[in-house]
Amino acid sequence: MMPPTPGELQERLNTSHQRLLAAVDGLDPQELETDAAVGVWSARDVTGNVSDWNWELFWAAQAALGGTTVTHHPIVDGEAYNQSKAAQRMDASWAETRAELDRSFADSLTLLATLTPEQLETDAQAPWGGDLKVGNLFADIAHHADEHSAQLEAWRASGQPQ
Repeated sequence: MMPPTPGELQERLNTSHQRLLAAVDGLDPQELETDAAVGVWSARDVTGNVSDWNWELFWAAQAALGGTTVTHHPIVDGEAYNQSKAAQRMDASWAETRAELDRSFADSLTLLATLTPEQLETDAQAPWGGDLKVGNLFADIAHHADEHSAQLEAWRASGQPQ
């Protein structure tokens, strides 16, 4: 099986970004910021978590391609990382969180647009440790967003935290 091309990965990122936005479309910002959607997290918290990991994956790709090493990788305790980032974002508005999400996808797409299929096969370190290819880092951005989109969709359908 052939690895995905930069264009295919761009399409996956665009689709996952739009799916996440659709999962919260039409909700009141107050509801997005305060109502429990996934466990105790609001939709804003979930969206912020997607942004946080988008950036970690983006930085890992940059490092693998000759950029600056990410000194806080590997992230050895993902749950502690998630809770710390959620606490930092506690006073952020939905608009701020949404803008950060959009930036994380836009910057990832911009970098991806410059890459060759050979660069996607470059060895990389995952933010949590372990070896991946650069292309897998971008695929993980889409996968993580889709995972949380499904949770938000289920929350909207049931009215109950997932």
